[in-house]
Amino acid sequence: MTLFVASLFLPYTVHFEVESSNAHSLQQDTSIGEIAELITQNKKRPTTNIKSSKPDISTDSTISIIQALSNSKSSSKNSTKPFAENVSRPVMFNIDEDDASLSTLNSDSQQDSMGSKNVVSVQEFFFNNPQHKKQNNLLSSSPLEKFESQSDNDSKNMSINLSGLHVSNPPSFTFVQPKQLITNKSQPVSASVSELSSSSKQEPSLSAMKVSRSGFFNNRRSTTHSAIASRPSFARLPTDSSIALYDDYESSAVMTEEDTTMDATADFEIDYDRVTPFGGFSRPDYKELLLKNNVFSSAPWQVVEFDQGNGSLKNAVRLARLAKQFDSVMWIGTLSMPSNVVPQETKEKISNELKKNYNSTPVYIKDEEFQGHYKSFGKQILWPIFHYQIPDNPKSNAFENHSWNDYEAVNRAFADNIIAQYKEGDIIWVHDYHLMLVPKMLREKLPNASIGFFLHISFPSSEVFRCLAQRRNILEGILGADCVCFQTEEYVRHFYQSCNRLLLADFDAYGIKYQNRVISVTHDPIGIDAHSLNNKLQTEDVSDWRRLVKERWPNRKLIVSRDKIDKIRGIKEKLLAYERFLEDNPEYISEALLIMICPRSRSDVDEEYETEVFNIVERVNSKTNNISDDKPIVVLNQDIDFEQYLALLAEADLFIVSASREGMNLTSHEFIVATQESHSPLILSEFVGSAQVLTKGTLLTNPYNIKQVASMIKYGLEMDPAEKLERWKSIYQVIVKHDSQAWIKECIHDIKVAVANNRNERSTDLTKLTKEMFDSKYKNLPANTSKRLFILNLGNLTSNVEIQGTTINPVQQQFINSTIANLANDPNNIVYVLSYLKRSDLLRKYRRINELGLISEGGGYIKLPSANNWFSVVDENEQSWMETVIDLMKSFAERLPSSYIEVEECTVRFHTEFCSDIDKDHKLKLIGELITHVNELYAKDFNLHANLVNGIVIVQEANLIVRALSFIMNYNNFGGPLRVVPPSALTSPITSTPEISPRSQLMQSQNTFRDTLGFVLVAGGNTPIDEEIYNYFNHLDSQVENRLTIKVGQDKLNSKAGETLTGINELLMLLSNADSK
Repeated sequence: MTLFVASLFLPYTVHFEVESSNAHSLQQDTSIGEIAELITQNKKRPTTNIKSSKPDISTDSTISIIQALSNSKSSSKNSTKPFAENVSRPVMFNIDEDDASLSTLNSDSQQDSMGSKNVVSVQEFFFNNPQHKKQNNLLSSSPLEKFESQSDNDSKNMSINLSGLHVSNPPSFTFVQPKQLITNKSQPVSASVSELSSSSKQEPSLSAMKVSRSGFFNNRRSTTHSAIASRPSFARLPTDSSIALYDDYESSAVMTEEDTTMDATADFEIDYDRVTPFGGFSRPDYKELLLKNNVFSSAPWQVVEFDQGNGSLKNAVRLARLAKQFDSVMWIGTLSMPSNVVPQETKEKISNELKKNYNSTPVYIKDEEFQGHYKSFGKQILWPIFHYQIPDNPKSNAFENHSWNDYEAVNRAFADNIIAQYKEGDIIWVHDYHLMLVPKMLREKLPNASIGFFLHISFPSSEVFRCLAQRRNILEGILGADCVCFQTEEYVRHFYQSCNRLLLADFDAYGIKYQNRVISVTHDPIGIDAHSLNNKLQTEDVSDWRRLVKERWPNRKLIVSRDKIDKIRGIKEKLLAYERFLEDNPEYISEALLIMICPRSRSDVDEEYETEVFNIVERVNSKTNNISDDKPIVVLNQDIDFEQYLALLAEADLFIVSASREGMNLTSHEFIVATQESHSPLILSEFVGSAQVLTKGTLLTNPYNIKQVASMIKYGLEMDPAEKLERWKSIYQVIVKHDSQAWIKECIHDIKVAVANNRNERSTDLTKLTKEMFDSKYKNLPANTSKRLFILNLGNLTSNVEIQGTTINPVQQQFINSTIANLANDPNNIVYVLSYLKRSDLLRKYRRINELGLISEGGGYIKLPSANNWFSVVDENEQSWMETVIDLMKSFAERLPSSYIEVEECTVRFHTEFCSDIDKDHKLKLIGELITHVNELYAKDFNLHANLVNGIVIVQEANLIVRALSFIMNYNNFGGPLRVVPPSALTSPITSTPEISPRSQLMQSQNTFRDTLGFVLVAGGNTPIDEEIYNYFNHLDSQVENRLTIKVGQDKLNSKAGETLTGINELLMLLSNADSK
């Protein structure tokens, strides 16, 4: 059995690499500019000022095929310029982000586009230690004194930071990206909520020209020299995983290294110390390889680890393979590189290598389609709406419709790739919002395949989700899976409601019933690999960085957070709360330090929001009395090395997550694992998925409640050590229990169970009712004067359904009323609704449908269509049993907490559905005793019967519904007890109607109503009353040939009905389309 894991990006990518001995000449080569563009990148290595014979390599240039998802206008305009003019500013980590060390910025670039002088570089953050100024011997005080030194000749390439450490200016690596070959295609209008006015003649921004397909372009990590010295100069790439910081799905996770086989490279050595993650052959003859029409067909390439993505997913798959949960795994995804510029022959070679040695199959997408899929529909439509940010731009609908075609095309490419490799018995596991149409596409071609879908981000409420123009297609796409899994119960409930309200899909405890299938819907929160993270925390690299942090801020309370500058992350609310905390507690201005790691967002930057954020930062930092003091807030507007990140977590006194919406925040999980020594508290937003998993121990807050968060900051910093330990233990136990290995085990198990349930045909002889069957009987009346009778027991079918502890209403009352009204308005139709409700409640529910007949209290009272009076088939003199039964129920109510008694005119109900504070077996034992007591003691004397329906014990006269049906069918010849109940203020219809309507007079004028019947339809569930109704009409004489007795539901119980439907919505849709013509 093979597990196909379909994710937008593969764990690996491919690099075409050529190093030039002279970057300047490479930049001046205008012929290259037609197919590629340069991006300069800095590489930082901290060193000391001691001599070394090792020369400093300051400049390297590398060509690398990394996706350049610039828009078509930018691409076309760049291609006409000299290549050197397309070189961007230095970047760090992400190819679509601008970042530079403060030591390398010129006077014109001291402030970036955000205009914040409070942003610091990683170099200044870790090494600018004022404590070292007080010491005479700078080198002896340096925590990096063991570093290998540089020669005096290299000192000119170094800058001195405030701690006295000489830090080399990072060498410049020039990356060449292939430009997109966008076909002539009408471009969609902008979908951004806040459009910035710009001149059509304005040059495209550098950031627009440097957008990468994934945006996951990381610089090779900076590490301490002690760690570098211990490593071999040539390292092999593991085929499975490597230590990395991942952040594609809102959070980070850790990956572990494994020694596996070497990846495919050309036949020459590679100096990995001079190769950046996504580029790096040491090959001086770049001009020959960069021939315009031959570069990507002749340049050597290698498979490398994709250093970003969903780390927990990769961890989980790796651990599951080691545990032999499946025979093999096959990753399906893109390579995060453009496709149009790569020759087909080269693509085939890459595919063969990946499939043979890396368990991966690449999906090649046209550049223009990926642009529309990922950047347009994915990031500008789906991402905001799924996080409760509805685009309000009037052009967004046109934009959505345009990019939808690209979204479909990418999903189709994934589905076709999987279909070509699928074998019977394999499991297909599709991931996240990028691929929500794939399950349905697979189901159409592979009807018996085992398909699972997992959504890593949040799923919004139905009120928000319905704002999507393509909402129906997306829901139907997801429902192609056998099992749909979410992070939390809340998202499950939202998905149920969306399917019910938008698709009219029925559901129950088994799952969602749609198109003759039952789709299981579960929730399994994703976790981290805590064991691997623990091992990483013990490494020398992390220890070195931790020592630096301790020496840099020995007496400060460190508050750490990690968020992109995005409204969804709640950065503004966090800063306002921190500002309020300092205002209320001014002594903490010099004692507390908020360290904000803010990597740039991969989506379009909201410059207005950034300005607001950094204005608050500047305002808070101005609170210090001495300008030489450390500021209360430090902002790192870039991602940092994973070892540095872990060091900050381990030394933090508090961690704050203030996101307004997030699927699962795994950074909070990593923080808990990293603080095994300090047991520092965690402030967690109640709106993130982790809040529903880490329910004990965290300081849950509403990020919009500034005062609450401010008080929690103080509470967390001043928390007693014993309380810290107790809270930390509670959280840590959950994290270890719900790790990535447990997550994938549960997910695969849920998929297998869902497939088994779908394949096990229920043992029943019931016929699935189709529209064609219904229409043939509905229209086949023997005469124009013939009548159709409908008996609909909707009470149990429309009651709330409890799904995984959450109560949801399966149908909308407005839809019920409109369907029944249309049916009853046909003069040939006689429609009755049966309910357990008493007369006043039932009439209030259907008061606007005067042509409707009603049967209340399970058959005790009947109101004819268009009539005011009620008829009772209950003998008023035979209701003396009620007082005795009520006293009996009271005695049981004392033993069942939360139970209560409901008394109606001819029925008594004992409610036990809310009894939760009692042992389940003991509860069922008491209920059984009550039912047995009633049926044995009162059945003979009072003709009573008690039965249990959905936790409610219902006691009433036996055969009450049969007597009611007999009265309806034999109005003039009814021989049982009958009395007329005059209407009251509570039981009269709103409209004024005759005492006996024409339709009722017609019923009275016939000897028997059945003489006029040409069609009978009965619909209900599986309650005892329903079975009595089915049995009654099954024994009608053969004079009524057109009969349908329909059991609605997917339960396995035997039934006396003749036909079946999956749910109430399917029944209502069938009735709403009834047409006698």
